[in-house]
Amino acid sequence: MAVHDVGRAGLQDGEKVVVVGGGPVGVLIALAARAVGAEVRVVEPSAHRRLLAEELGLITWNPTGTNVSERVGQWTAGAGADVASKALARPPGWTQRSKSSVCGAGCAWSSSIPGTAR
Repeated sequence: MAVHDVGRAGLQDGEKVVVVGGGPVGVLIALAARAVGAEVRVVEPSAHRRLLAEELGLITWNPTGTNVSERVGQWTAGAGADVASKALARPPGWTQRSKSSVCGAGCAWSSSIPGTAR
């Protein structure tokens, strides 16, 4: 699933990717994205999951202690992420808020949870 999502996004070396959700699927997507040369940030509220992701060399952001939209803006010089992936099950409204806070113009948005894309 993770390799498929990364392939479907057509990631290229140096693109900026935000993975929303740092559970097993999100971490696998982040690792697959990093393997093709993308710069990756994982957004995850659980301290335990952030620690596990960081032990794998991923950079994480805590959405409860950080304004993710501002962090993405600083990281991308205001352009927004090239690709964002939602790897969690949340209500559709949460997904829209997540997308609008991380995506730049032309950003690809994928969902790893069936029936929740876009």
